[in-house]
Amino acid sequence: HSVRKADGRIERNLADMHGHLEDCSGRVMKAFPRRQPNQTGLGYILDRVLTVQQLFEAASGDGDGCMAVSIDSPSDSDATANNSVRYEGAALIVAIEYDNTRTFNQGDVEFKMRVHRLPQTQFKVETMFQQDPSEMRPTAIVEDTVHGVLVVVVQTGRLGTFDVSEMLLQITAGLTLLAISYAVVNFVALFLMDRREFYLQCMYEDSGSLPCAQAAQDR
Repeated sequence: HSVRKADGRIERNLADMHGHLEDCSGRVMKAFPRRQPNQTGLGYILDRVLTVQQLFEAASGDGDGCMAVSIDSPSDSDATANNSVRYEGAALIVAIEYDNTRTFNQGDVEFKMRVHRLPQTQFKVETMFQQDPSEMRPTAIVEDTVHGVLVVVVQTGRLGTFDVSEMLLQITAGLTLLAISYAVVNFVALFLMDRREFYLQCMYEDSGSLPCAQAAQDR
């Protein structure tokens, strides 16, 4: 898998990132370090292969709302059939969350993978084909139903970069909001409130006659 920021300033593939796989209770099941210089292509790929059994283990756990389900466990899609998950099929949601906001380093992108199994669901594919393709007019139609595991990958996350212009824009916007709120509070206190004279005395301190001002008046 790979990730790309909307503006194209950050673009990383699996070799440039590090992360881990968590189970339902938040326990780290498998870590995915960055590719080392001495790692071969095949060895690097095999270290990142996840089996179907590992995906089911990641969907299980001992936390709240977690269920310990394996591919050979009884399926909950049809309680009367008493078939296994392997027979009925299942749907797994693999959520991958990317983040680099701890360091805001474009080269330090980490990811977290979590797996969720949709309860009371099954996955099957039904196909129909002619039993004897050589016949001009088919005499029999065969319906083939294949069960399996549907894996849906959802990618989310936060990727950020430091931008001086964006920082200045946010500072300017913050100072503008402070100035507007200061002006609104002063206007309400000095012109709309019943005790406006009292608020005026509290806001401004009377320093009395200054010697320099008195000397200028005497001239």
